[in-house]
Amino acid sequence: MPDVTKLFPAGAAQPAKDRRRIQRFVNAWAAASKGAYPTWRELREIDLGSDWNWVYVVDLAQSQGYPHFDFLGPRLSELAEVYLAGGGDWAVSVLDRAAEDINAAVAEQGPHMREDTLVLEDGAAVLVRCVTAPLSEDGETITQVAGIVSGRLEEISDVGFSDGDDGFDIDGAGRA
Repeated sequence: MPDVTKLFPAGAAQPAKDRRRIQRFVNAWAAASKGAYPTWRELREIDLGSDWNWVYVVDLAQSQGYPHFDFLGPRLSELAEVYLAGGGDWAVSVLDRAAEDINAAVAEQGPHMREDTLVLEDGAAVLVRCVTAPLSEDGETITQVAGIVSGRLEEISDVGFSDGDDGFDIDGAGRA
């Protein structure tokens, strides 16, 4: 299992830092959309710098029972080996949990945001923020979903999110 402390900063890190990564992704998706669902190519043309390390793209047609990743950022790929507590016979990774919202982006026809506290096998808690957003090859039919993950380690006793003012502007990023 990768060293989670190298993947996520400790709770003392500024909480706004992980929100900025999410907001940059939502802004990039909105800029690429131009009144229709953007293509993966259009989204990739936007410079997100090191944020691309935390992005994934899932092909919906090839996803039969589990996500088929067309793209998986190198840092995010390490989360496939970080497992949650209580997995039983079927171990669930942080990446599995982050990808659960693929269908929500399709149903909402726009970006879908989720915040969650995940408890790892070793008992550490990770506050995770995920956004998924639909992509299309023709601008109309959703064929892929892109997502980004951000988070930070927390002590179990410190776990909790803000009172709802999370600094995200997803409402303005929906399909025009």
